Amino acid sequence: MRIYVFGAGASIHAGYPLGSNLWVSLEAWAKDSILPGDYCHGAVEQMRSTFDVEKPFELVLTDLDNRVANPKDRFERALLATLRGQMQYAICRFFDSIRLKDADLYRSFARDVLRIDDVVITFNYDVSLDRELSMSGKWNVIHGYGFTIDSSAQRTPSCTLLKLHGSTNWIAEIFEGLRGQGFISLNQPSLGRRPVIPTPEFAYLGTAKNDPRFRVGTGFIPSLIMPTANKKFYMETSFGREWEEFWDWLWLQASDAVSEADEIHMIGYSLPQYDDRARKLLLETAKKTLMCPSVAAAQRRTLYAPFKMLASEIHTRQRMAHSRLGWMFRALSRAPPHGAHELETIVCGD
Repeated sequence: MRIYVFGAGASIHAGYPLGSNLWVSLEAWAKDSILPGDYCHGAVEQMRSTFDVEKPFELVLTDLDNRVANPKDRFERALLATLRGQMQYAICRFFDSIRLKDADLYRSFARDVLRIDDVVITFNYDVSLDRELSMSGKWNVIHGYGFTIDSSAQRTPSCTLLKLHGSTNWIAEIFEGLRGQGFISLNQPSLGRRPVIPTPEFAYLGTAKNDPRFRVGTGFIPSLIMPTANKKFYMETSFGREWEEFWDWLWLQASDAVSEADEIHMIGYSLPQYDDRARKLLLETAKKTLMCPSVAAAQRRTLYAPFKMLASEIHTRQRMAHSRLGWMFRALSRAPPHGAHELETIVCGD
C-alpha cells in the first residue's frame, strides 16, 4: 500500500499560505478584500487588538482557547468564544477565495501518480486537492473521505482521502438543520455524527451528487481543527463534547493505513512541533523497516533516522519555488529500489 502525506508546503503552488504565514496572509486578505463592516474584518482587527499576533499563530490561537476556558467573567467568555468561531469562518472564507486558482501539480499528481488503492492523508483545510482527485475519476466524494455521505449510493472504486484536520467544505449542521417544530431530539448529538457537505461544494468538485443531510439556510459550524498548540479533536457544545468519536474514527483509519503501508511519501509536511498526534501517527505507527530512498545506498535505517535528518532542514526550507515542488511531484513517479520498501521524506516546511 502507498500513502501520500500532504502538508501546507504542497499547496503553495495553488496559492495557499504556509502555516507559518497563515496569520499574515489572513490579515492581508481581510484588509484588502473584505469590507470594514464584515465580521471577518472585525474578527481580524479584534485578534490584533486583544492578542500578541507577533507570536506564532498557533500560540496566538492557543492563548485564545485558554482565555475562553478561563475567562474573567461570563461576558468575556461569550465574547471570545464568538471570536474563535469567527476566526474559523474567516479561515474557511479566506481559503475559499483562493481555490479557483490553478492547481496544476495536484492535477499531475492525481492523473499521473495516484492509484485507486492509494491512501492520501492531508493536514490541509483546502479542497483544491479534493477537486483534482475527483476530476481524475480515482476518488469518489460519497465514500472517499473515510465516512459515507449517502448510504443508498452505489459504492464505486475510490482511493481514500483522510483530512485529519478537517476541510473547508465540511460543516456541522445544528440539530440537523432544524427541520421543523418538535424535530429536535436530545437523544442525538446537537451537531450530528459526521460532517455535512453543502450542495454547491459538490459542484466545485465536479460532480452532480449531493449530501441528503444538507439543509439550505440552516445554522452550521465549520469543521476545522484549529491550528493551536494543543489541538482539540472534538467540539465543545452546551451538551458536552461532540464529534470526538468521528475524529477518532478518521485517525484510526489513518493509523491502520500507515501501519500497513509499504511506501510513505511525505510532501510539504515537516512534522511541526505542535502536531503531536500527527508525529505519533507517522513516527510510531509506520513499519520500522521502511527505507528512505535518499539513503538507500547506505545501511538499512529505521523510520526514526530519516525524520531526525529532517529536523535540521525544516528552517532552511520555508521558501519553496514552484519548480522545487514540481521536482518533488516528479520524484514520486520514480520506482523504488528493487526489493525495498520506500519512505519518501520530502519536506518543505509548514
